[in-house]
This record gives sequence, structure tokens and C-alpha cells, in this order.
Amino acid sequence: MVGQERLTRTRTIMARTQYMRARSRCRSVTLNTRNYCALWVLLYSLLPVMTGASLDDAVDTSTLRQKVLFGYQGWFECVMSDIKNAYACMHLCQQWVLDTMVSLLLLCCLSTPSSGSGADKWVHWSPGDPPNATFATFDIWPSMSEYPPAVQDGTPALISRKAPHTPLSLFSSFPKETTDIHFRWMREYGIDGVFVQRFVNGLENGPNSFKDNITLNAVAAAEVNGRGISIMYDISGADEDKWASTILADWRRLVTVYKVTESTSWLHHNGHPVLAIWGMGFTGHPGTPASSLALIHSLREMTPITLVGGIPTHWRSNDGDSKPGYSQVYAAMDVLSPWLVGRFTDDDGFDNYMKSTFDADKVKIDALGKGYAPVVWPGFSWYNLQQRTHNSKAIFNQIPRRGGAFWQHQADGFLGMKTEPLFIYGAMFDEVDEGTAMFKCASVLEDTPEAPAKFVYLSIDGETIPEDFYLSLAGNFTAKWRNSTGSSRLRDQGQRNRADTGSGSRRAVVPHEDSLASAKEHARVVAAAELAARKFLLGLH
Repeated sequence: MVGQERLTRTRTIMARTQYMRARSRCRSVTLNTRNYCALWVLLYSLLPVMTGASLDDAVDTSTLRQKVLFGYQGWFECVMSDIKNAYACMHLCQQWVLDTMVSLLLLCCLSTPSSGSGADKWVHWSPGDPPNATFATFDIWPSMSEYPPAVQDGTPALISRKAPHTPLSLFSSFPKETTDIHFRWMREYGIDGVFVQRFVNGLENGPNSFKDNITLNAVAAAEVNGRGISIMYDISGADEDKWASTILADWRRLVTVYKVTESTSWLHHNGHPVLAIWGMGFTGHPGTPASSLALIHSLREMTPITLVGGIPTHWRSNDGDSKPGYSQVYAAMDVLSPWLVGRFTDDDGFDNYMKSTFDADKVKIDALGKGYAPVVWPGFSWYNLQQRTHNSKAIFNQIPRRGGAFWQHQADGFLGMKTEPLFIYGAMFDEVDEGTAMFKCASVLEDTPEAPAKFVYLSIDGETIPEDFYLSLAGNFTAKWRNSTGSSRLRDQGQRNRADTGSGSRRAVVPHEDSLASAKEHARVVAAAELAARKFLLGLH
């Protein structure tokens, strides 16, 4: 249990960072609205201090052991109008502002279209303009039922199958509400936490407000929901001369300015905060053995860390996807996580890799005294993304999920090794681009856009799979790994339409009864704070 003094300090830190972030969110709205928002931004910034989540059911962030941790992209953006951006600012206050008053104010004061993120274009849903049947860069359609209107934008050319002539919507990752929903799902389904991805090529010209916002939103949401969090720098596409110095400068800023590692949600291992870097040693990626070792040394000199390395599949032999000469670099890391997405296409392929590669990897890693974090993924499809690059060989639903059996076979395989992994890295929580997303996605064809648009849905392989199935699958596996005890008790959820099948249980993890009581008390405090804020607002008018 984290001491109360540290908890209070952490909430104070989060209040400051949330205030800075929320103030930045309101920059693009008009002056009158900005003044009106200021009070609510300030009140919202105090929420973590007043109403922090109970830690009774929180993830133990002092260790990586026996955890399932996912990559979190948080890179989706759509063009939201100034009205939506201001509404998003208001939602930062958890809807404390009276809806009617806000509506009148917005209609009177807002004018210039602008996105809260500053992007003013579609990102990762498409290359800039609204996505359509031939202009999209993602393959699996997300479930949109729980996102508030303030974080959505319509896709005029992607029409609902259920409601003819009605455009479907997609979410922006930028607003805090989106991150809050994702981390609430993690808590509800027993997902331990995530590594927020920070692509280095987007940081090379200095601080990136979009990436900072995503990271700070995630740290705050992890804190409130009792989840673990760290970041993972991805050096794909980074400049050969800048990648290492960029990581060093950005990490220093996150640690010293935002003090992210002081959050109770930040993952630690062996007494040190966890930091991950993906891409060192890969062919086609920047860096040399010397520059990589120098970076690792500089990072450790700045602050003690537990370094997780996302490394090539063939790291041990230094061939294939691995550049030669990196053995010392891999040995300098604390946890090794070889990349496996796309390396096999079915259970037999995985089993062959287990015999030829994974078992020997584990023996080598154990001999080095390092931790092992294998990658588990649900399936793969990047048909739309490849169509944009005119790859005529792209295959729709290229590596089928098979109703969760593919993911389960991998997870069980790694759990069955002679010595278990330190943790499992899940690819990915929200990666719809390449069809590896584990969060809530469209269940059936009717939940996706009309033809000729083509998007993967969870039941595509013949079994009826609910939208939350993969969250339940991962949480259930985690509970099984921990022998289904303590805070990892299981319950049936009525919306599951599949029976418990032993190793592939279809149930979700929920908090202990004591934690539910604490959550009720937390809700009571929040409700009291909301009432006080409403009375204060009425007093102003």
C-alpha cells in the first residue's frame, strides 16, 4: 500500500499537470468562452486531490511480475469544430456546468473552426481528410457506443448499415474523456495497465503538445482507476542523428517537469521506475551499438530505471530482423521483449516458433539474469492501410483471430514454459490500424459501414463475439495466471454469450467487495463536490 503522504503529493502533481493541460485545451476557443471555462478548468484540476481513487483494488505498481500490459497508441485524431472543443473543455469538469447555460453560451460566442489538439485533420483514421471506403488507414471498426458526442466526429462517406443515410462517427484520442473511458475499461475487466507509445520522430523538433496531452491524460486516468502505466519510446522513422538525444531530452522533461514517475500509477520494478524503448537493433531503424549503449548509460546516469527493450525476433542470433553487433546492447537492458506480430499465422506456426526460438530465447535470457516479456497479439489485418500504398497483395483479415483462440493459444503457450515470463506484452490495446486492437470493437457486420467499405468485426470468423470479448479474455487470463485469488475474483457478466471453456474463460475480472464499498464512497464524495460546484455557479449568476 502506498503511503498517504505520497498519495497526496502525487494527486497534487496530477492536479497541476491537469490544470496545465486543460488550460492548453481551451486556447483555441474564443476569448469570452475561455474566460467562462477558466473557473471550471481550475475546479477540475483539484479533483485528483479531493477524490482520488481507492487503492484497495489497484494494481501493484511496484513490480512487473505476472502482469499483462498492453501498448497504448492514443494517436487517433479527427477534426472537431470549436464548439466540440469547448464542449470537451466543459466535459473536463465532469459535466459540472449546467447544460442549458453552456449551450446558450456556446451558440452565442463560438465562431472559428478548430481542433482541440491543433491537428485540424484526420490522423491514423485516414491521411488527412475524412475516411471513406478507399481512403482509410485502419482495418477494424471500433465500438463507439460509450464515447460522448464531444469526442466524436462524423465520417460523411461511411454510412451506417443499421440507419441508412446516417454517417458513422469515430473518436479523437486527444480529449481526456476518451482516455478516461479506456482506463475505466481496463479497471472493469482487470487489465493491469499500458505502455503509452511515444514516437521519437514526432519529438525531434522539441516538445509535442499532442503527445504530452495523451501521456498526461493517461497518467491521470491510470491514477484514478488504479492501473499501471509507463511509456515506450518507438524509434521507427526517427532521425539517425537525433533519435538518442531526443529520447534523453524528452525523458528528462517528463521526469523533472511533469514528475510522471512520482505518480502512484507509474510502474516500477526492482525499486526503479520502468521505461521502455522499442526498435533498438532492428534493421531499418536508426542507431548503432555504440550510440545505443551510450543512450542507455546516459538514461541510467540521469535516474535509475528498469529498462524494457522492444527488440527484434532474431535478437539472439543477430540476423534476420536484427542488425549485427547488438548483443551488448540487448545485454544492457533489464527486460527483453522480442517483437512477434506477424511472425506466424496460426497455432502450428506458434508451436514451431516455440520449439525453434522461444524456448532458447528464455534459456538465454535466464542466463543473462534478465526478465522476459513475450508479445501476444489477437490477429492481424492491414488491408485498408496497404491499399493506400497501392499494395495489391494486401489480404483482408490476413491473420484471423478465430474467436480469441489465436490469442489464447499464445498466452497459454508462454505460461506453460519451464520458467514463466516476467510479464506479457499485449499488442495492442487500441491498434485498429493493423487490426490488433483488444479494446471494444464492432461485434457484427451490421456495426460496420455500408459496402464498399471493408472493416474487420469481431464475429467475422464465424463465432458470435461481443464487443468487449477481448478485454474479458485478457483480464480473465491475468486472473488465471494469479490463480484467480484476492482482487482477481471472477464473475459472470450477462452480456457474455459464450460459456466458460476452462483456459479460455469468457468472464471479466471485478474488484473485491471491500473495493466496491470504497468506490461507492468515492462516488459519494464526487457527487458532493459536483453539488457544491453547481451551487457556486448559480451563486455567480
